[in-house]
Amino acid sequence: MTTYRIFTLVIVVCIGAVLIHLLRHRKIKEKYVWMWLALDVMALGGAIHPAWVHAVARMAGFEVTSNMVFFAVILLLVVLSIHLAMVVTRLEEDRRTLTEQVAILRHDLDRLESRMEGQAGPQ
Repeated sequence: MTTYRIFTLVIVVCIGAVLIHLLRHRKIKEKYVWMWLALDVMALGGAIHPAWVHAVARMAGFEVTSNMVFFAVILLLVVLSIHLAMVVTRLEEDRRTLTEQVAILRHDLDRLESRMEGQAGPQ
């Protein structure tokens, strides 16, 4: 095994361990960790059997394997960015809705307090 493959294996295993640690300590949600673990397993397979990556690159029409890897990484980053933009948009909408609800509740509370003060009258 070459030094490059050993280094890649160590990095991939460390990333998998960090993902599992984050999941166990509830720092990342389970629905997100599966994607990262799947990518980690694919990277592990590519590190153990680089011939598979070369074969996939050839079948996809890439003459240089690294071009396919870079293309796949860029595609993944674009998809991830779109997904995160969707999540942020949803969270902003939720925050706006909650802010409106808090404002309505405060208004109702102020009205009730003023009624209570009015009913109590001078004593």
